[in-house]
Amino acid sequence: MAHCSPESARRGLTLIELVVVIAVLTTLAALVVPRLDFLKAQADHAASASTAADLATLLQTYRTSTNSYPTLDSLVDTAGAIVNSSANPGGALFPDDTSPALTVETLDGTSGGRWYASLLDGGLRYAYAHTPSASNASSSVSAANAATPVDMVAAAGGSGLKAAVLNGSGVYAPAIISACFPGQTTVPTGTKLIALGIGPNNSMVGNVMVSVPLDLQGDDAAKVYCRYLAIFAIYSNGRPAQLKMVVDHRFKQIQKRIDQYRTTSATGV
Repeated sequence: MAHCSPESARRGLTLIELVVVIAVLTTLAALVVPRLDFLKAQADHAASASTAADLATLLQTYRTSTNSYPTLDSLVDTAGAIVNSSANPGGALFPDDTSPALTVETLDGTSGGRWYASLLDGGLRYAYAHTPSASNASSSVSAANAATPVDMVAAAGGSGLKAAVLNGSGVYAPAIISACFPGQTTVPTGTKLIALGIGPNNSMVGNVMVSVPLDLQGDDAAKVYCRYLAIFAIYSNGRPAQLKMVVDHRFKQIQKRIDQYRTTSATGV
């Protein structure tokens, strides 16, 4: 009976066998890695959606307990512009969006519209104005602005309230409108969607929540406003304002809706 020599028993893989093994591993990696990226994206989306849902519940709980919503970030700075920071003066809320979902609009009670009544009866009274020179976009409300927040009701009933209002032509506008008003493609007449940031100074902290979440999504919190946004519907006839949804600062949930729509449209399902 022939026996393998110790030398042949110790023989490793030949060059051809090694190439085959590497080719198999490369193929497996090509199949597995994209799947891992997909699963991570799904997990990130689920976590973001869960946090947004929790914050919406906390907002409503606070509203029920105190008969008003907490003082949130107005997303408009003291110069009347969408929140910026000294670290990113080009735009701390939509750093790379050429058609932003939110723009500054003046809600003027003296020229028509009972926006002030909608805010008052809906429990939206005060908001913090941002500080243009702030070094940290995600915490850009100075001590002075936090001590004397904007009286939104008084401003909307007087010379005008500058608010972050949904821009109907913005990239994410159709999906936001659809989420807030199912079956609608435009904001109903006499209605506006305004956004307020759930920032670290909001009055829920210490009451119904311990701390305010950041949702970085790869952004620098000093340059980008990495807080969740509460979207409210307000009405020109004075109907009480309503909380419609809470979303992350990059509208990841809204982008998910758009992607699902595109996929469904492409497959005809």
